Amino acid sequence: MPTMQSVDQKMTAAQFERIAKEVRQRSGIQLPKGKEDLVQCRLSRRIRTLGLAGFDDYLRHLERDESGAEIGAMVDALTTNVTSFFREPAHFTYLTEQVVPEAAQRGRRLRIWSAGCSTAAVACTSRCALVPGRAEAGRLSRAKCCRLPRLP
Repeated sequence: MPTMQSVDQKMTAAQFERIAKEVRQRSGIQLPKGKEDLVQCRLSRRIRTLGLAGFDDYLRHLERDESGAEIGAMVDALTTNVTSFFREPAHFTYLTEQVVPEAAQRGRRLRIWSAGCSTAAVACTSRCALVPGRAEAGRLSRAKCCRLPRLP
């Protein structure tokens, strides 16, 4: 059994493609090019937990798993299972300091849609982030959000 130090965690393009195909076929989740670092990071933890030597061993383990437990563990490792207000502060800073001023400068209407948010935390956080900058933003759409007052 490999030690933590000997685990080869470098994922090849072919391994990424195989993982992306498995995830798509078994869960419907798309892993487009550009997600290689995320997949490598998150599945490296899984590989270490299982005591495997690397991605080839992990793919063999996945193929042999008839129970389906490992595909569930893989999908769980690859998806974000946490929701909270201001979970990714840098995103909201970028929104308020870059996107909103640029939209206002161009006289553009800004609409924000948050897909797949289970508790509306992202939508509500977006609205909360925009409230201080609403005068600057000019033609911002009114955000519709849970239990928050409408913008004047």
